[in-house]
Formats: sequence, structure tokens, C-alpha cells
Amino acid sequence: MKRYQLLIIYAQGDFKMKAIGIIHAYPGKEILQALNEYEIHLFVPNGCGIKTDNERNVYIHEVELSETDECVNIIFEVVKTYDIKMFLPLYEGGILLSAMVSTKANLNFYSIPTALASRNKYYLKQVMQLYGVPVPNSVPVYTFTPYSYISNIIGENFILKIVDSMNSQAVMLIKTEEEYNKNVKKLFGYIECEDITQSIDRNRFCYGKDDVKVIAQEYCSGAEVNVDVMICGKEKYTLGIFQKADTKGPFFPETMSYYPSDLAEEVETHIIQNAIKACEALDIRVGVVHVEFRMKDTVPCLLDMGLRPGGAYTIQAIEEITGVNVITQMADIFLKGICGKVEKKNNVSIIYGGIVFEESGKINRIEGLEGLEQIEGLRHFKQLVNIGDLVVSPPFSAQPHLCYYYISGESIMANKEQHYKLQEMIKIDIEKK
Repeated sequence: MKRYQLLIIYAQGDFKMKAIGIIHAYPGKEILQALNEYEIHLFVPNGCGIKTDNERNVYIHEVELSETDECVNIIFEVVKTYDIKMFLPLYEGGILLSAMVSTKANLNFYSIPTALASRNKYYLKQVMQLYGVPVPNSVPVYTFTPYSYISNIIGENFILKIVDSMNSQAVMLIKTEEEYNKNVKKLFGYIECEDITQSIDRNRFCYGKDDVKVIAQEYCSGAEVNVDVMICGKEKYTLGIFQKADTKGPFFPETMSYYPSDLAEEVETHIIQNAIKACEALDIRVGVVHVEFRMKDTVPCLLDMGLRPGGAYTIQAIEEITGVNVITQMADIFLKGICGKVEKKNNVSIIYGGIVFEESGKINRIEGLEGLEQIEGLRHFKQLVNIGDLVVSPPFSAQPHLCYYYISGESIMANKEQHYKLQEMIKIDIEKK
């Protein structure tokens, strides 16, 4: 393994700030802005080319990220050198590595078993069953597992997914034996392909680490929601329930999350109870946890659980709803044991979403961007790729979006109208690979 190199240091002043570490494959500038009171050490993949525009007190360390003793020892040496006080969990792929380093350095963080459970969907399912948290039925899948075996246990419609995949990446709905035989080969081929490096898939170093690499999971056809839970000892707060776009497959890229949800109050209460119970099952005592559910009739079944805040614009949405900046709050929780109270504001509605590539290839033309000023309530718009770029459509893309956007106002119905208008307005012409 290549030894890490200290790529960039931006430090000013002769004062000493508390140093915190963040392991992240693609950290955003909002992290640095929220943590300007701290000395920040970013651990990023070798050759990723991340820049910070001369932010103060930011150290960037390039590391060959992997969950190995050698990588842990390399980061541990940086921890000792700079007296890093904690690791901040913001990126799914960095949680287990952060737990391993924190355990070695005796820093306050999630335990290694807790981190393993959050990363391994099959292990997570087994833990939740023990604690009475509803989960979809799941079975391990190997290259030789017949369709009849899975369909007899789960039913004819089921989800195939990599056990440690990120978000909706490599998640697909199976309805026939023919679809199963084709896609199970694709999944294992993707895991085993040595040509797919981290430069192609930024989450690559996380996949295929366990004996069970792929699972088949019962398909819950109801609404999908996620909730962020903030925990500091006995204090537990929910930071907002966000409902996702109604997706029916065959793939599940995220196009919209919105607040408030369409769910009845008693359903939301049930979701919150299960989310807190899931955190207790993993013995989580401090932190912010992102829990995802899908409704099976009237029962919210836990799909996934990340030991970090929700991605995309979830952090910004939570701050608009509650006034809580999740990033700074997590630093306070881990370093000081302080958990600020959460008071939700009235008359706030939010949609954040993205436009997904329907094909893989080179972008020839993008139309409709000039009409963004027509979208009422559009607070943020972030274009991720440009004309001439090569892009990958779902299900295997680690980044299947042309853009992200954030719409807010007082009316969720008005926000939805603007969301659909934006989705229809922007067109992408892609030359197929």
C-alpha cells in the first residue's frame, strides 16, 4: 500500500484549535464551512484531486483507503502527530475505517461491531430481528443459488442488492427467473471486476468484503421514507421524516425527497419508534443516524441504516426545519457530550432531488438550464457534470445525476409542481457507449 502523503495544508494563526478527522471520498465545501472553529484533517483517496480553495486550518491527507491494518496504522500515525480528538462520521464508506482508527486511538466513536452492522445489510437484518424491529425477509445469494429457492422463500418479486452497497447503487427489482439469471451474474461480475477502480466508482473500496456479498430481499411496495435521529445519551431527537419519490423499479435512483411526508401522524410515530429502537439495538449512545424504511402495508420495514446524517441536501433541510446544523452538532456530541434541543418550525416544506441519466455514454447536449429562474422556490442548483463528460446510468453508477436541486416554501403541493416542472424542463442528449 502506498504511504499517505500530506497533500495540502491551509493553516493560519498561532492559536491551537481542536483537531478532528474526516474520512471521505468526496467531501463538500459545506463541511469546511460548518467546522471553521476546528482544525480539520480530511483523509481522501489517492489522486482524487480534491481542493479546498485555501480554507483556513484544513489539512488534506491522501490515503489508499481500505479497511486494513496497514491503512489503520497509517491514519493512526497522523492522529498521534496532530493530536486528532475525534473522527466525524459523514460518509458511509468511511464509517468502519473511522471506527477501526478510533478504537485503536481510544477516541469516542461508534464501536466496530456497530459499524459492521450498519454496513452489512444482511447482518443488520439479523440484529433487527433479534430486537423486534420489522425488516423485509432476506436471504443470502451466491452465484449458484437458484431462482426457485429464493422465490419459494420470499416470493416471485424481490430485490437483488450488494450487501454493502451505497444508497440505491446496484439495487434492482426482479420479477422473473430470466431477469434473475441475467442480473445476478451482473452483480457478481461487478463486484469481481478488477477494471472498475475507485476512479470509476468512488465507493469501490467498500464492496465485496463479506462472505455474503449479495442478498435477495422482499420487495415492500409502499412508501419509502427516511428519518435522521440525533442521540446524546438518554436524549433522542428526530430531525425530520422525509418521503421519497414513489419508485417501482426496476432500479431505484433517487429523484426526490420531501418534507412534510404524506403519511398519517400515527404512521410517522410508528416510524420514529422503530428508528429509535433500531438505534438502541445497535447500542448507539451518541451521534446522528440515518434510518431508511419502506412500508409493507401498514408496517414500516427497516431497509438500511447509516451511522451518519442523510446525504445530498438532507443536512440543509434539517437546518431549515429545526435550526440545527447537523455537522457542528455532531462535533459537539462526540467532543463535549452536548446535544442541543430540537424545535421544529411550522409552515416549512422542502423538496430536494436530482435529474437521473437514463442512458450511459457521452453528454452531447443539455437543454433547459436557462429556464431555472422560472422555478419558484429554487434555493440551490448544483450541476455535477458537463457537455462532453462520460456518464453512467443506474443501477451501477455511483453518481447517476446530472444535477441536484433544493426547493423550499410554505406549500408542499406548490413545491412538487416546481419539482415536476424542473424534471420536465431539463433534457439531456447522450451518445450511447
